[in-house]
Amino acid sequence: MGSFSAGHHVLGAALVLSTFIVHAYEYTAGALKIVHPFAVVSTPGATTGAAFIERIENSLAQRDRLVRVSSPIASKVLLHQHETTSSGVMKMREVAYISVEGGANTDVGKSSGYHLMLHELRKPLVAGDRIAATLYFELAGPVEVAFVVAPATSESAINPHQHKH
Repeated sequence: MGSFSAGHHVLGAALVLSTFIVHAYEYTAGALKIVHPFAVVSTPGATTGAAFIERIENSLAQRDRLVRVSSPIASKVLLHQHETTSSGVMKMREVAYISVEGGANTDVGKSSGYHLMLHELRKPLVAGDRIAATLYFELAGPVEVAFVVAPATSESAINPHQHKH
């Protein structure tokens, strides 16, 4: 048997960690893939926060719907959409579900206007924290995820695939 040096242990740990990091932002539930769920740092004293999902991929032909979200960090999580009225005023409203069309990708973020509102936060949203949550889909059922908290101005919050190194 060969011997393992400390370097081998470090390399092994790095490989395990890099595997975790690659998969940390993707979750699968049947035909759905949830890609990069993230929340934005809350302001001091805030009782609400916002969370987003870069993309929900649906590989089936049949539509599914995100119907509810729960998280131990908030008393309730509401599905919201913001839209601009004909007079140029941005309005936010609660929606009953977010449709995830069959054979398509749905973003719960800036381009769609959809987002998740975390109400009655039990603690502040701090950069780097991971927020446990359960997404409830009409067909796929519940999916356990973690929203990574990012600064509102960070590239990962604005565009999660444009990391600066």
